[in-house]
Order: sequence, then structure tokens, then C-alpha cells
Amino acid sequence: MRIRFAGLCARALTTLCILLATSTALAQEVRVDIPPQSLDSALKAFSDATGMQFIYVEADIGSVRTRGVSGTLTADAALQRLLDDTGLQHEYANDNTVRLFRPEAAPPASAPEEARNDPPVRTLEEIVITARKREESLQDVPISVQVVSGEEIREQNIVNLQDLSAQVPNLFVTESYVGDAVYVRGIGSGQNNLGFEQAVGQVIDGFFYGRSRYSRFAFMDVERVEVLKGPQGALIGKNTTAGAINITTARPTREFEAWLQPTYEFEGAEGWSVEGAISGPLSDSVAGRLAFSVIDRDGFIHNTFTGQDDVRANDWSARGSLLWDIADNADLLLQYQTGEIRHDGGNNQLSFCDFTSQQVPGAPVNVNFTAIFAGIAPDDCTANYERTATAGKFGENVEGKKTDFDSVTATLNWDFDRVQLTSLTGFARYDYRDEQDGDRTYVDVLTNDTFGTLPEFAEDYEQFSQELRISSAVSDQLDLIAGVYFLDKTQETEYIVHFANLAGQAISRNTFTREEGRTYAAFAQVDYAFNDRWSLTAGARFTYEEKEARSVQVPTELYTYIPQDCTLPAAGACYRHDISDDLSENDFSPNLSVQWYPTGDSMFYANVARGFKAGGYDHVLVSDEATDPNILERFVFDPEEVLSYELGTKLTLADGTAQLNAALFRSEFDDLQLGGFLNSTEVINTVTNAGSAITQGVELELRWRPLDRLTLFAAVAYLDSTYDEYTDAPCYTLQVTGCVNGRQDLSGEPLQFATDWKGTANAEYVWTLPGGMDVIGWVQYAFVDDFPLQADLDPKLWQDGYGKIDARLTLASADGNWQVSLIGRNLTDKLTSNYGDDVPGQAGTVWRSVDAPRSFAVQALFRF
Repeated sequence: MRIRFAGLCARALTTLCILLATSTALAQEVRVDIPPQSLDSALKAFSDATGMQFIYVEADIGSVRTRGVSGTLTADAALQRLLDDTGLQHEYANDNTVRLFRPEAAPPASAPEEARNDPPVRTLEEIVITARKREESLQDVPISVQVVSGEEIREQNIVNLQDLSAQVPNLFVTESYVGDAVYVRGIGSGQNNLGFEQAVGQVIDGFFYGRSRYSRFAFMDVERVEVLKGPQGALIGKNTTAGAINITTARPTREFEAWLQPTYEFEGAEGWSVEGAISGPLSDSVAGRLAFSVIDRDGFIHNTFTGQDDVRANDWSARGSLLWDIADNADLLLQYQTGEIRHDGGNNQLSFCDFTSQQVPGAPVNVNFTAIFAGIAPDDCTANYERTATAGKFGENVEGKKTDFDSVTATLNWDFDRVQLTSLTGFARYDYRDEQDGDRTYVDVLTNDTFGTLPEFAEDYEQFSQELRISSAVSDQLDLIAGVYFLDKTQETEYIVHFANLAGQAISRNTFTREEGRTYAAFAQVDYAFNDRWSLTAGARFTYEEKEARSVQVPTELYTYIPQDCTLPAAGACYRHDISDDLSENDFSPNLSVQWYPTGDSMFYANVARGFKAGGYDHVLVSDEATDPNILERFVFDPEEVLSYELGTKLTLADGTAQLNAALFRSEFDDLQLGGFLNSTEVINTVTNAGSAITQGVELELRWRPLDRLTLFAAVAYLDSTYDEYTDAPCYTLQVTGCVNGRQDLSGEPLQFATDWKGTANAEYVWTLPGGMDVIGWVQYAFVDDFPLQADLDPKLWQDGYGKIDARLTLASADGNWQVSLIGRNLTDKLTSNYGDDVPGQAGTVWRSVDAPRSFAVQALFRF
């Protein structure tokens, strides 16, 4: 009896000691800052902050979301708040172990541990993004965002943003001469003027890059790409009137990892590419990462004149990163990236030739199409993956595009008890030269008796930026982000047109422009949670910008910079000017958003935002200072402004196995910036501010995992994007109906590249073989409705609606260290176009840039 009593006393004393220790630990205050997210992720963060461990049945929390918790609280109070509205209860097993359970299905305390840690059942993986300068669950961000992971990009052989845009509704990207077209919801920047700022901002690892040329850079060691739709002026800044593309690359790791992915394309643009990365610790406090990409491919358009395939790609890039833990609460990320993009030949070809307009009114020569096309196959005036063209200079074909680029960035994060300070310092530069065949024929080299033109575009660009930012969980209910931003840029451009023979005189017209600019901005955004159901986000950015520019235009000897006397006014070849101007402007861009969480699995939001795109200077201005009294007015264009409204919802369904996101939007644009040919008879571009435009529509996105091995995805968008008022739009070439004095009324008509419907759907299934290896099958269908290739809505330059099928079959090792894939794209071999324009001086004749035909590639991936 004494022994039993002594044993009971010992057990009671032990239990009392545990309870006292537990009470003491739980009574201690801790600092936690956990935003709304999935409960699974929140518990991991809570464990890191408090040292607590959790036991639970995975199915009980797979689809549950928490409203989060922030502040300095006792561990028990913080846990209680974290579990509010989740339907879960908890009990303490010991001083640092907590068991979570549902009252109606709580397992007995004696249940074996494996019964309380069942493997996950079909729940979708949480997608974490940084669209608002902090890590958040995609399902908690009150804006329309589509995310593509780095793994998806590599597995689908997506090289750059143009490839990616094919599967993202309401995103359109195409490479062009002068500047690239990046459009979101039907709005972008004209791609034929070097002076345009961008309507779609590009952000890479937190740094803003304000030129469309960056869209050409190959994806390399990317963690994810976020496509943000709608104005993002408050946090990202100017030049995001249509949206932004936020790219996050992989960071150095504390453990060694490496991967290598070679790809060989044996049909289509034949050739190979290799991408890879190596990462790991360099010391106790420093980790490094080195990534690289090399592409060597032939083209997919056969040039019957040169005998080669256009466009031939020879690209390479490399990025080195160092992550230094300066202190327990501070780290510094240094990155340097460099590379070269070289594309030889062109993917534009004549798609329609007008043989009836032998004499072009006002043209520099009497263009004889019959003579030009005498030796060309009849189908050469059809987009058919064959072209007969060359850009000649001194008897050599120089057609192509070349870009060199470098960037250096430093990101410093310094964490305090309730505050994080961030400094982003960056320098970036590139230079490029594009040379194209202006008339899209072979005549530049063959003979000088026709209107042979060789336009050249060159740009040297550099920018320095500095951002200082503070983010803080001010209280349990209030979060704050605020900062200041500075950007200094210098841009030098050349726009040169070489006329091989201009009524008996060879001449070049050179236009040189230098522009300098500085941007100063201050921004802030607050998130306030009224309660577990309602929250409010309010933000604003004030921007002040100043620019100055000089434009010099002069005729020179052919292919040189030597000034040349010239008296012929045709095509503006003899125009001269030397003009300068400076401007300053300021803008206030606010945004306001309300969020409602009726349950832990659903969120509804409404937001309104204002944005602006800076004004600037026409870098391809063709005008004679002596005869044009309005030359300065034509040199400068005004800012573009937008007011946008959006209603949306983000739902987690079917016990966490499905997510459905939807958005209803309307954006109203004023002074929309547009560029194009002044008219059809002269090689002259112009810039205008259209009166106004409206884009509105609906976007839907569904992710669903109905089976453990089957994952489905679908996204579709309806877009109504039209000019609200544009009464003085340029007519298209040879337009008769509706054209008065070279102008037409496009009010109520669709914008360039705007399609009513665009969508994509894909499915992935995994079969496990004996021995543990997996066979992974993936298939995708992407479709797009009709859309205009040019802003003047020339009926010869419309792309008909189409659908394309891509597929991938992968064999993966059981340990995940290697896999090999067969990839097919555009399997039904649809011939489609992404851009087109008039052929200067050849009225009624147009050309198109065509997309890639059917392609097959074999790809391997090795992980070390």
C-alpha cells in the first residue's frame, strides 16, 4: 500500500510539475506576426515563433484557413486567436506539444501517433506570392493574379514572356522591332516608338524595370512569375496602368543543391538549350548561387533568297547571387546578371501584296510590283513560313537583332521586434541594335532600281534606382508598408532609315535622341482588420518626374554618319531638325480595397485604383524644323491615366481540393498613348494621345485535384476593350469608306491585340510504375478569339481565332533525381500571326510576324 501510495504521489508530483511548467511557458509573452493564410502554413510559422509542436489529423486542417494573429501575447492567447473560426480545439500533451482536433471526431489520447498524422489527401498546395511587397497566400490578395511556377515554366519549355502569354488569359506579349508589345486586358504601349514608357511594369526580385526590351530576356532559374492585372500604382509605381509582371528568381540555399536541364528541339526551330543552377553554403554566414542559360537554335521560316532559316537564336545569360547573414536579424542579397541576345534574320513576311496600285500617290518612286515579284513564287505574298527577303548593307545581309545587358542589385533586410526595414539598390543597362528589311523583299541587295529601305533602331539605356521601405505589424489589426523611391535614367536612341535609291539618289535619314529623366516617389499602404470577417486596404503613391530631351535629324551619305545635301522631300528623307525640350509632371495614385471573409475558405473583395503612365518624347520623330511650326508639340506627348474598378472572389472548395477565383473589372483610360505610321505613303511614324478607352470584362480561374494523381487547371477571360472616343485616328492604307482627310473615327471599335475571348485548360495525371518511377502525362488546350494586329484596324491585318494543343510525357525516377520528357507544342500545326503592319511606300501591301509552327523537343532534368 505504501509503495502504491508513493507511486501515486510521484505521478501526481510529476503531473503537477508538467502543468506548472506548461502554465509558466504559456504565460510568457511572445511576439507573433502571422497574416491570414492556410492553417497548415500558419502552424509552421507559429511553431517557429514559439517552439510549440502540433499533433493533428491532416484531413482536419487540409482546407482550413486562419485569419492570422499579430502582436505581443501569451502563447496560449496567441494560439486561441489563431484557431478562432477554424472549428478546431486544442489540448496540451506537455509543455511544448499541442494536440488539435475537431470535437466531433477527436481521436482518443491513446491513439497511435500515425493515426493522428495521416498523409495529406488531395489538397492543393498553397501558392505564396509577393505581389504586394510581402509574402501572402494567393487566396488572400484582393487583386486578379495568375501565377506560373518555375517548375511549370521549365517543364513546358517556356523560354520567355512571349511563350508564357499564350496560356495566360488577358496577357499578350510579342517581340517586335523598336520595342516589344506587352499588353494586359487589351492595354499596352505602342511597340514602334522608343520614347514610350510601359503600361505593364516588369518587376524582377523587387526591382522595377521600365523598358519593354526586358521581356525578351530568357527565364532563368525562376521560382515563379506573377501576372498582376489592373493598375498597380500604389506599391509598384508609375507605368503600371494595365498591370505588372512580378518575376521572382531562386535565392541561394543553406544546403547544397544543383540541377541541369538540357533540351533538344528536333522539329520546329531546331537546336538546343541548356539551363542550370548550383547553390549552397560558402561559409557559416554566406550562401551562393550561380545560374546560367544558353540557347542555340535555327529558325522556323525558310528564306528562299539567303537559303537559311530565320530567326536563328544565339542567346546566353548568367546570374550570380550571394546571400550574407550580416547578423541574426539582418541579411544582404547581392546579384549580378549579364548576357547577350542575338537573333539573325526576321520572322516577318509579306502576307498580302497589292499589284493594282502601281503608282502610289506621293510615294518617292513609281513602285513596280510586277518587276519586284517577277522572280518570286506566287505564294510568297502569303504567310507560309517562307520569305524572300534580305536587309542589305554594302552587299551583306545584316537583318537581325542584338541586345547586351547587365544588372547589379543589392537587397538589405533588417528585422526588428515589430518592424522590417528594406533597402533595394540597383543598376541596370542594355544596348541593342535592330536592323530590318523595310520593304520585306530581296531588292536591297539585288538592285538599286526600286524603293529599297533598311531601317535601323539602336538604343543605349541605363537606370539607377534606390528604394527604402518599412513594413510593420503596428497592432493585431493594423499592418503598414511605406517607403520612398528614386530612379535616374539615361536613354540614347538612333532611328535610321537607309534609302538604297531615292529617285536616283542614295541617302540615309538619321534621327538621334537623348533623353534623361528622374523620378521621385513616396508611397504607403495600410491594411486594417475590423474583425475576423472584414478588412480594409488603403494605399497611395505620390510621384514627381522630370525629363529633358534633344532630337537631331539629318540626312547623310548612305550607310554613314556623313551629312549629305538633299532636296527631295519625299518620305521625309531630307528633313532636318535640332530641337530640345524639358518637362515635369506629378501624380497621385491611390487605391482602396475592402475584403470580406464569410468563411475561412472564401474571400470577396472590391477595389478601386488610379494609375498613370508618364508622358515623354517621340524618339522616331520625322519632321522638318524649317517647315513644321508645330514640331515641338509633335515631339512631346502627354501622360496616360486610368481609373479602375474590380469585384472579385477567391474560393477554396471541396475540402481544399479546388480553388475558384473570379474577377469582374472595368478600367477607364484617358489620353491613351498610341503610335503608328502618319500615312501610307511616307516612312513616317507619329505619336498621339487617343481621347479615351474602356476595357471591361470577366476573368475566371479554376484549380482542381479531383483525384490524388489528377490535377486540372482552367482559366478563361472575356474582354470588351474599345476606344470610347478616338475621332481622329489615322486611316489604314487605301481606306475609302469612313476616311476623311486621312482620318477615321474609331470610337466604339476594338483596341489593338484585344480579343473577346481567351482561355486555356490543362490536365496532368501521374502513373506510378513498379519500382517507384512515375510516368506523368500533361495536355493543354489554349484558344483565342479574333483580334486586330494593328491599331488602325486594317481588315488585311486581323488574326482569326484559333486553338492550339500542347502536350508533355515525362518519365521520372523514384528518388526524383532525374526525369526525361517528350514535349510537343502546337500539335495541330496552326499558322498564326502576332503582329503586322504596312510596307512603307507600297500601298496596299502588308506583312506579318508569324508564330512558331508545330515543334517537338526532348528534355532531360538532373538534380544533384
